[in-house]
Amino acid sequence: MRKSKCIKTATFHILNAVHNMKKIGRIISTLLVVVGFVGFLSGSYFYGRSVEIPLGDINGFVVDKDDNIYIGCAFYERVQVYNKEGEFIKNWPIEAYGGMFYMSKTEKDEILITTARGDDQVLYDKNGKILSKKKY
Repeated sequence: MRKSKCIKTATFHILNAVHNMKKIGRIISTLLVVVGFVGFLSGSYFYGRSVEIPLGDINGFVVDKDDNIYIGCAFYERVQVYNKEGEFIKNWPIEAYGGMFYMSKTEKDEILITTARGDDQVLYDKNGKILSKKKY
């Protein structure tokens, strides 16, 4: 009789521990999903102008009269600016609608972005301020 009671008690504790482990697993899974989602969004939406982002999927570059280098990064839809020594200065967002874009420089040292998906031509000054926007 005593052996049977010990087995029942042990089984109860084991099942209780398994149930608690499942609860902990669900909590950890939920936290990981939330952290991953926030990390995904922060990659493209929450970067400030003073944060250098990884270069990848480069859609061109231009060099201004002061030898600053403007590099277009399609994945993050941003233009990053570096000085002639290659030190990061700033970046600014562009609206390429998730597609490719073309960069060029005007005679006045302005940056012209032409998007493939939005059919837009957006003219920026060297600080990333939009000077004009039109459809082509």
